[in-house]
This record gives sequence, structure tokens and C-alpha cells, in this order.
Amino acid sequence: MLSEPIRAFVAVELPPSLRLALQREMDGLRSNLGESALRWVRPEAVHLTLRFLGESTPEKLAEVGEIMTQVCGRHPPLTAQVGGLGRFPSGSRPRVIWVGLQESTGGLKKVQAELEMRIANLGYPTEERSFHPHLTLARVRREVSPSGLRQLSEQLDQMSVGDLGQLDITHLSLMRSQLGAGGASYSRFSWVELTEQS
Repeated sequence: MLSEPIRAFVAVELPPSLRLALQREMDGLRSNLGESALRWVRPEAVHLTLRFLGESTPEKLAEVGEIMTQVCGRHPPLTAQVGGLGRFPSGSRPRVIWVGLQESTGGLKKVQAELEMRIANLGYPTEERSFHPHLTLARVRREVSPSGLRQLSEQLDQMSVGDLGQLDITHLSLMRSQLGAGGASYSRFSWVELTEQS
């Protein structure tokens, strides 16, 4: 019998203290921006995605896990500052609202680039967009009109998010995504520590 495909991704999970700071910030943004134009991510579901895999077989995910182990053995733990409000794409037609991450050594981009290259070698489609570390807070509903998008964009121009604290990136997680009526729910398959001595 064929096993069911599993929707999965590689991510950095957030500690409870950072989730709490994000939740407070999201509550304030939601009270200003409302919910008619935006689908807000549940605070417990916010994470830093390094590589979306889409639907995969358990065998493929085992190979991804091996790659994660090899990559994590070549990189030390990292620290990123969380803060700053942004949107994709920039301009007057936003689709995703996010909070940014700044990692000053360039190590996070190196980890992601190595994962990207080696996972693509397994036959996964290459990610077209360049990596921009962020935490997705909300997605714009498809039915929002062009004038509604412009209004949302103008509101976002008036808002900011300060420093929310530090994210210690000590391990990477292989996550499962299950779609349901209330949005996606996530569970961890496995995780691998970043272990190289800096």
C-alpha cells in the first residue's frame, strides 16, 4: 500500500518568550488592521521557514533529515534579532505581512543556501525567490479589491514593530503541515542541533 504524501518544511521554531512578544505585537496590529482583509497566523504557529518541501514521501523526508544532519554539523548556533514590520511584495499590493530577522554574521543565509542546494539535488523544485528571513504574521485575503489593498498598504506605512528580542537558533526542525478548516497546524517530525564549534 502506498503511503500518503506528507506536506513538510524545514524551519526554526520559536521559544515561548518570543512567541509571547509576537502575540502582544500581533494583538496591537490586529486591532488596527482588523480581519476583513487579513487572515492572521495563530501565534503558536509562527516559525522561520528555511525550506518549504511541499508534499513528500516518508523516504524523501528521511533523505532530507540526513541532509539536515550533515548541514547542521558544519555550522555553529546563531543569534538573530527579531523586529521590523514588512510586507511582500513591497508597494501598494501586499500579500504577506511579516516581522523581520537580522542575523549579523551571514551564517543563517549560509545554512539556508546549503540546505537549498542540497535539497534541490534530491529533485525538489528550486526556490525562485531569494531568501529573506521573516516571520509571517498575516496573509491578505484573495478577495480584497485593489482599493482595499491600497488602503491596507497606506495603513502599514504608518505602523512599525520595534525590537522584539533575540532568537537563538540552536537547531533546525523538520515540520509537518496539516491543512484544516481553521488553517494549517504544525507538528515536528525531528530536529537537528547546529553543532560546529565556532
